[in-house]
Amino acid sequence: MMKRSGSTAWSRVLTIACLLAGAFPASISLAQDAPVPREFFDARRHSGDRIRYCLNMSSALAEFDREVGRQVAGALFLESEFFEVKVPSTPYPLDYRIDITDDDLFIFMNKRCDAFLGFSISPDDTPEWVTPTRPYHSTRFRLAFAKTGAKSLADLPPASPVGAVMGSSADAAYRIWLSNAGSLPLRRLPYPDNQLLIERLRDGSLAAALLWEPAVYLATGGKPEAAGLFLFGDIPFPVGSVDLGIAVRPNEAFLRTQLDSAIESLVKDGTIEKLKAKFGLPASSGK
Repeated sequence: MMKRSGSTAWSRVLTIACLLAGAFPASISLAQDAPVPREFFDARRHSGDRIRYCLNMSSALAEFDREVGRQVAGALFLESEFFEVKVPSTPYPLDYRIDITDDDLFIFMNKRCDAFLGFSISPDDTPEWVTPTRPYHSTRFRLAFAKTGAKSLADLPPASPVGAVMGSSADAAYRIWLSNAGSLPLRRLPYPDNQLLIERLRDGSLAAALLWEPAVYLATGGKPEAAGLFLFGDIPFPVGSVDLGIAVRPNEAFLRTQLDSAIESLVKDGTIEKLKAKFGLPASSGK
């Protein structure tokens, strides 16, 4: 999930309007309940011979995303161009999130690029002026142990510490599960990022961890077990996947359709799986 601020206040929208004055045509109509004036995203920016991507450089998957962008553009017989989105804050280690506000995202989407690569597809956290494609990379959380012989949370002694990245869907699901367990059989220890979570699992501070699977592979060069980390998928409560796609503006319906078709083609012909292997990422579940 991209870390963004809450609903944009009208005063902030007016500030953006001043900053972007002259960049868009005069308004024809305004959706009654739209939080952003419709004319801000009515102007078509896509150029015919290339796709201009915004690339989330805070993501641990940035170079994988870049190559996916190249392949998608190539499948459409287009050139690819990248604007690297960097933020002044320190990126979350071994993560896909980016610390930007909705205002920042809005400006990037209207001033810098046709499409935003590595966009976390979350229906509950997507502004109305962004439309994501189908995912090109669906990732999941795994239950991880470090040389304990355990294969599930049920194998752990009562009150064993289990970690998760605070704010992640895995942490939220784990917290709810513990609250419904009654006797609180295990302890919840939230950590700020995947890197520290992996370190604490390996040094024995944690009995288990709920980890974003690509983080484990990136931290171990694609060989978790060789590094003493053992992954299992039998988490006793539902945890949503992290689906990454390409975000476009709502008026770019044709571009989105073309991107969806290209992604589908690259998934079917095995290109995406080959890229995962190239960058040391786990294969899709079930493969």
